[in-house]
Amino acid sequence: MKEEKNKSSTAPIILAVIVFIVGLGLGYYLWGVNREKAPDYKTMLKETIDYIATIEHKNRQFFQKVDALENEIAMLKKEKAASEVPEETEVKIKEMEEEIQALQEENASLESSTTTHQEILQQNQMLKAKIQQLTEELTSMNARMGAVQELVESQTTIGTSKTPHGLE
Repeated sequence: MKEEKNKSSTAPIILAVIVFIVGLGLGYYLWGVNREKAPDYKTMLKETIDYIATIEHKNRQFFQKVDALENEIAMLKKEKAASEVPEETEVKIKEMEEEIQALQEENASLESSTTTHQEILQQNQMLKAKIQQLTEELTSMNARMGAVQELVESQTTIGTSKTPHGLE
């Protein structure tokens, strides 16, 4: 038990010594041992004034930027409000889009009918050419038929002229 009393009594003493040493070290650090010169308050004051002036200058620049951004936001809001389309204009736009759609459908219909018309025209031209060819063939056949008919008639007249007149 005696050992426990010694340990518990030495702990506060050790703690007090540590606090004293830390305090002594901080004291030397803050005030120093060799502080022969007194601090130059004029220089420190000038540095502080310069630092405050720099901060004030940056603060003014910041406020100018904020004002410029606020103006820009206001202008953008005005532009947005001006660019918003009223309902009447939207209705007109929708009507025009419907008209465009109807015209595109009509255009597609006309293109398909034009294609059909061109196909019929080509067929018509082919039929005209075929009719022309058949007409020429018919004309040449008629001419041959006429020649054959004349030949037949000439032979029938020759055959009747060779028969005796009284036998007819």
